[in-house]
Amino acid sequence: MRSKSDKPFFQWAKPFAIIFALVFLAWLVQWIVKTYQKPNHMGVIESQAMDMSVQPPAGAMPVQTEIVKSQPFTSSVTYTGSAVAYNDIAIFPRVEGRIVAMSVYPGDRVQAGQLLAQLDTQELTSKVREAQYGQRAATQQYYASLSQQGQASAQMQRAQESIQAAKANLAYREAQIKRSQALVKEAVITQEEAQKDESDFRTAQSEYQQALAELRAAQRGASASQYQSNAQRAQATQANAALQTQSIIRGYTRITAPQAGVVTQRLISPGTLVSPGMSILQVAQINPIRIQANVAESDVALIRPGATVIIRDQKSQSQKPITGKVSAIFPRTDLQTRTTIMEAVISNEQAQFLPGDFVSVSIHTGQQAPRLTVPQTALVERNQQQAVWVVRDGTAHLQYVSTGDSNGQRMAVVSGLTEGDEVIVQGQRDLTEGVLVAQAEYGSQGLKTLPKPSSSNRLSANNQYQLKKSVGMYLATLTLKSKPPKPGANTLMIELVSGPGMSMPLDNLNLEATTLMPSMAKMPVPKPTVQKMGAGRFQANLDWMMGGLWQVTLTVKDGNQVIGSIPVEIEVAN
Repeated sequence: MRSKSDKPFFQWAKPFAIIFALVFLAWLVQWIVKTYQKPNHMGVIESQAMDMSVQPPAGAMPVQTEIVKSQPFTSSVTYTGSAVAYNDIAIFPRVEGRIVAMSVYPGDRVQAGQLLAQLDTQELTSKVREAQYGQRAATQQYYASLSQQGQASAQMQRAQESIQAAKANLAYREAQIKRSQALVKEAVITQEEAQKDESDFRTAQSEYQQALAELRAAQRGASASQYQSNAQRAQATQANAALQTQSIIRGYTRITAPQAGVVTQRLISPGTLVSPGMSILQVAQINPIRIQANVAESDVALIRPGATVIIRDQKSQSQKPITGKVSAIFPRTDLQTRTTIMEAVISNEQAQFLPGDFVSVSIHTGQQAPRLTVPQTALVERNQQQAVWVVRDGTAHLQYVSTGDSNGQRMAVVSGLTEGDEVIVQGQRDLTEGVLVAQAEYGSQGLKTLPKPSSSNRLSANNQYQLKKSVGMYLATLTLKSKPPKPGANTLMIELVSGPGMSMPLDNLNLEATTLMPSMAKMPVPKPTVQKMGAGRFQANLDWMMGGLWQVTLTVKDGNQVIGSIPVEIEVAN
């Protein structure tokens, strides 16, 4: 049995030979095309690409236009600005402690009073309990002093009652002794009886003095009890205040948002030991929000507080612009940039703007009045003058203008245009004087859709018996000289020119024509004769035998190579 190594050499070499032949064939084709291709001639791929993405239908440059009209216009200046937080607050603890929880991150929206971070509460809770015990003890002592004060008051009341009785008894004995002394003189009573009344008087005096001493002692006791009660009450009040203070301090372990806003910075992580004054978070108030722009010194004099501002979000062009008012113009000019800060405070309930966002700010500087205006995209500069392209009869023409104020989007036109003029606002980059243009749609990225091709190839009174068509990389203008066409001899003029932005040779172009009547396709018809009138200019002599719809097909050639054909319909009157 023969092994793989015993195979003939040509079986191994065959695949390599095929590959070599294919490479050589590709090189040969490329060499032939490069050698024999005529100048400015495009291949199939290039032609298809041009037809689909560059070349406008009907040989016209695609443009977007606008009709000039008088409309309310307010002059303004436009600057790029930024959103600034209405109030930016650093969040820091008021007591020392270790952070055990922090659930917010930059970008989170928070509400006033929302918990942002939690400190360890163990030590402060112990101090609160200690204050509670002190407050209870002080309260009990205060109540005990009140009891003692009550007892002292009762004792003083009894002493007052005793002294009243002793005083009354003393007065009685004093009167009795005076009567006894008088009766002794008159020998009505004996001396012994008078002495007894004197003894009772002295006893009454002694009882009165004792009652007076007891009253004074009771008064001193009541005063002392009152003082003690006041002292205990002060201690109880102080203990209660200490408890409240410790409770408030323990409440500081809950770090909450002082205002609604958005978290812009998180400076520490859970587990960190923090102290009073150490910043841990940054919260920005964003509703309302400040919009600031650096305005040139030359424009500051035109702006007044209360002027209207139109604010557009640069990060989302789809969002609607917001209208606000100038809140303040800072009374300081930057010496380096010669600009002054203009500020507008606006509502931001939907959080459309965040601190740091770039915005476009248009600031009104004048009164609203009817003016002729054009979009700023319509303006071009020629010979150091401002100009616009206008459309007349389907072709572009340069028109010099004088302009006035701007509002950032549109420019007022002082002279050069009249109401009703059609101005090209997009697609004027490669225009030349008199070039054919067609309405197209432009977007933010440029040309959006090409002009729709004409649905009619018919020469008629509607187009004054003239059509403009594209064929290959040329533009053809077809004009029927016999108007309206009738049976018999008619003349069709054809002029070929290079397409927009190209320079194609015209000398080698030839043209052939055929004609038929679609309703009688088999009817023999004389072939039209074509005369070359110059480079790219031809005259086709047509002979129609009867009235009806006729079709003429014009075939354009570059030498012997067919470039393309143009079918045309013509209604011939009877």
